[in-house]
Amino acid sequence: MKSAKNEYGRMERQIRSLQKRIKKAEKDNTRLKAVLLAFKGMNRSYGPMTPHARLISDICTLWNVEVTDIYRPSTDRKIIEARHVAMFAMRCKTELSLAEIGLQLAGKDHSTVIYAIKKVNDLAATDKSYMNKLTLLNLDKWLITS
Repeated sequence: MKSAKNEYGRMERQIRSLQKRIKKAEKDNTRLKAVLLAFKGMNRSYGPMTPHARLISDICTLWNVEVTDIYRPSTDRKIIEARHVAMFAMRCKTELSLAEIGLQLAGKDHSTVIYAIKKVNDLAATDKSYMNKLTLLNLDKWLITS
């Protein structure tokens, strides 16, 4: 009886482990699709850039980072700032949910997108050069001013 219980417990742990691996693989697949979609939008052989890809490209140009950096996890301040602006811009200019935006940009959580939007608003209120960059991107009209 005891060995049957142990075997059952071991099987349950293996099933949970497999379920976690499947979830991780699904998340990685979604992230890969988002990156490929962005590159497809930027590749001239596919036609003109999509507005979403052009927006991210413009943000990367202003913040002097590579487009690929936006889609990968990084602790570099410039990349994080550019990603925050990209999240803010995507929230303002697309119909994507917070979770979808987060998944597309380095697989972040919806709460990270909420934080990014708040951070962009806070920085725009205090930093003139930051506000000028947002104005160049036509994002200033979506800022929440207090």
